[in-house]
Amino acid sequence: VTSTASILTIRENPEIIAGPATQTVCAGQSVTFNVNVGVTTGVSYQWRKNGSNIVGATSSSYTIATTASTDAGSYDVIVSGTCTPPVTSAAATLTINALPAITAQPVASQAICEGSAASFSVTASGTGLSYQWKKNGVDISGATSNTYTIATTATADAGTYTVVVSGTCSPSVTSTGAVLTIQERPEIITGPTTQTVCAGQSVTFSVSAGVTTGVFYQWRKNGSNIVGATSSSYTIATTASTDAGSYDVIVSGTCTPPVTSTAATLTINALPAITAQPVASQAICEGSAASFSVTASGTGLTYQWKKNGVDISGATSNTYTIATTATADAGTYT
Repeated sequence: VTSTASILTIRENPEIIAGPATQTVCAGQSVTFNVNVGVTTGVSYQWRKNGSNIVGATSSSYTIATTASTDAGSYDVIVSGTCTPPVTSAAATLTINALPAITAQPVASQAICEGSAASFSVTASGTGLSYQWKKNGVDISGATSNTYTIATTATADAGTYTVVVSGTCSPSVTSTGAVLTIQERPEIITGPTTQTVCAGQSVTFSVSAGVTTGVFYQWRKNGSNIVGATSSSYTIATTASTDAGSYDVIVSGTCTPPVTSTAATLTINALPAITAQPVASQAICEGSAASFSVTASGTGLTYQWKKNGVDISGATSNTYTIATTATADAGTYT
């Protein structure tokens, strides 16, 4: 005789065929851990982070839809079943790469004297950061650190500077603009020129200070300041002999040092003046000598004697003598 059949069912112990894998993602991305438990009977799952159960994480996979820096850590899964003992997967490490972010912007504006140094800096956070400074939107070759320095500024360096901060994750971020203004040092393009004028005429000295920033002028005579002479030109409306001398101008500005022009000499020519007139009248015997003289002051004097208003040829000194007078010599001499 044969007994009735007795069925034997084999329940599979908990097992892990393939556990979760270590992953690196950028903050904000999603991440999924998976486990393959083969044919474990009556399987159940419990995912853990850093050894602590994750509430509700009880399926064969665990997904974080939008990662944050706080999600970084060690993840594993406990696989249980009808049979014991449960098994725990090897831990998978989750690394969260931070997005690039600027935490301190460059200074908004700088006004630098030409020739001085200018420096820009930015503070940023993120993973695998790199930097590229730009001037007016164009990359500056070699400017790839978090600071950018111009050791000796020139006029052409004026502009708006920004930096693009990139990292392992995207997108990159661009700083706010930092405006660099170059203040021009005092300079003299053309200075005052030496002049000669006649007394009573006007004279003007001028200076070109180029693009000096915050320009200020001080004219001097013989090294002493002229009160009120603080413009780019200095005029003496009616010159006198006392105005003769050496004139220069000190050009100052926002930046230092001031500069002084070369000196221009002002020469005042005196007007001709008669200081002693000829004798008013003479009565001379025919055949005797007659002499006329004049004393005069002035610059570059010349003389021309006249008889009755008519030039006397050759009579061009301050005296005029007729050695032997004749009747025809009578007249009015000037």
